[in-house]
Amino acid sequence: MTRVPRAVLVVLGGAVLALSACAPEGETPEGGDQTRSVAGRIPDGCDWWKGSGYEGEPPTFSEGRWLRRELKDFGLWELHQLLSRPPKGASFTTDAFERVRAYAAAAIQKNRLQRDLNQALSEDPALPPPAASVAEQRAKVATARAALEAQNSAVEAILRDQLAAALSESGFFTAHFLCTALHLGSAELESGLKNVLYRVTGKSAGSAKGVDYAGCVKVLGRVLPSSREAAFPPPLFSFGEPPVFLFVSPRTSLDSSAVAMFDTTLDLSDSRRVEKTLEGRCDVSAYMAQVGGVAVLPTLVGYNNSGSVVPMLVTIAHEWTHVYLGAMPLGRAYGKSYDLKSVNETVADLVGAELAELMARRHYPVEWQAYDAPAPTDQAPEFNLGKARSDLRVQVEELLGQGLVKEAEETMEAERRSWLAHTDRHGDRYWVRRVNQAYLGFYGAYASTDGASRIGARLRELRRASSSLFAFLDRVSRIDSIEPCAGCTSLFPPAPSGR
Repeated sequence: MTRVPRAVLVVLGGAVLALSACAPEGETPEGGDQTRSVAGRIPDGCDWWKGSGYEGEPPTFSEGRWLRRELKDFGLWELHQLLSRPPKGASFTTDAFERVRAYAAAAIQKNRLQRDLNQALSEDPALPPPAASVAEQRAKVATARAALEAQNSAVEAILRDQLAAALSESGFFTAHFLCTALHLGSAELESGLKNVLYRVTGKSAGSAKGVDYAGCVKVLGRVLPSSREAAFPPPLFSFGEPPVFLFVSPRTSLDSSAVAMFDTTLDLSDSRRVEKTLEGRCDVSAYMAQVGGVAVLPTLVGYNNSGSVVPMLVTIAHEWTHVYLGAMPLGRAYGKSYDLKSVNETVADLVGAELAELMARRHYPVEWQAYDAPAPTDQAPEFNLGKARSDLRVQVEELLGQGLVKEAEETMEAERRSWLAHTDRHGDRYWVRRVNQAYLGFYGAYASTDGASRIGARLRELRRASSSLFAFLDRVSRIDSIEPCAGCTSLFPPAPSGR
């Protein structure tokens, strides 16, 4: 194994930290990974927090605190292991695969317990009375969470290695990432590298903006031979409880944005109170939900990605994609508009699904077959919540476009109740706590399977036209505009000129 000089590791470590500063995020429904405050989303003077009955400041989730806590024990040796070669060994054994399967099964059980607790706290009139008290349900959730936490480190290491191998196989190497980001003018990455270089060498570096890509790859290949083998950004992630996001939309449109994120000390009963106060005082639509992941670095991947091993792999790869995009024009444009947010989330969906398929087919073939199996032809078509949401979105947009706000809200509630008649492959009912403008606006940003979205259709077209996943991500990461404009790279091509 090629030994990497300590100074090089420090520089690349600085690049990792720079990425965490410029990454958006998170699933991910994962979340919506963008967490910046949206000016004008909540009317000035609308005291929605204290009006909800709370004293002091909101218990907000801090990306900085998460980063410091997760990296405090992360040493240069671990970074060396990730950057020196494609991983192999203990993470690719039968024992490792079985450990991941057992962890996924335990996560599904924890999520069912959490759902039971949430349903009890929701006081949803469409549901039967809970079978156990809230206190009993809280205790069960805490026990299940503790069992998962005891396994986190071991399972994270296995899946990190498996994703790193898939990334290396797909061509996502250190040299390409760093040199492309610098060539395209990533001010955040350049600043991070320059600061670390100054601390290591004591000398200031000139501007790297517009650096020659081929020359950069050649130099980096000499200094760090493994830069053409090891994946970058390194797929660092941790399992945990993602923050609770507050999404707000005008009642007259489906223009939803995250305006705050809270740590998980805020439970569902608190969320309901905040939503009610915000909507009553500010005449907006509010929706609070725990997302699937957050693209800080290490990325935070939630236990709430239930279903099987495969959805867990999808979320891990989805959040990694956001970190990759964070140093590229597309990621830096995340907050410029709702449509550019949708491009970012849809790209992360497409890349995450394809990387997860690569890992699952190789290491978890039984789970992949179950996940990918079509419904039997002699049965009624399986209910698809994503399609139901997309169809409802079209209907609601038509009503809102006609100024029929009350009728749109009644339609959303009726549709939510109708979903309860359907169950997933595990026999669990499709329960959604509330469906409103903020809810549909949030999920509308994920357009990878939305047949009504022109953004989703265009990105799927670009993927089909790309020779590989690597070529696709390299191409779309340069996008910084939806429509053609001077000096930009647009998603949609210019309209043909008339003759």
